Amino acid sequence: MVYENAEKLMKTLKEEVPPGMIGPIGIQGAVPIDEKDRPEFVIFDLSFRVPGDPAIGPTSPYLRYLDVKHEEEYAKFMPSNWKIKEPLDLSMMEIKRAIHEQKLEKIVT
Repeated sequence: MVYENAEKLMKTLKEEVPPGMIGPIGIQGAVPIDEKDRPEFVIFDLSFRVPGDPAIGPTSPYLRYLDVKHEEEYAKFMPSNWKIKEPLDLSMMEIKRAIHEQKLEKIVT
């Protein structure tokens, strides 16, 4: 239910404000309980302050996973001693990749 609503939100943003949301965000919401109807997930906030999102903070196992997973792929254009340590490092990695692939205009609005 949460993923379906997140996908609907991203689709709506793409349609209403092209090219849509670029980069990581935190979607905050809740599941209200209604005795007459089944629960529905309600998105009530988008967190553009990514470092404030505990799911992708510096202690997140996901950031460590990305660091290992993409080490070889990004070695072409990132410094050899560079590691993913903060959520904004992901943005830097994608900007450097876009420059390397001459696609910067596709990721910058």
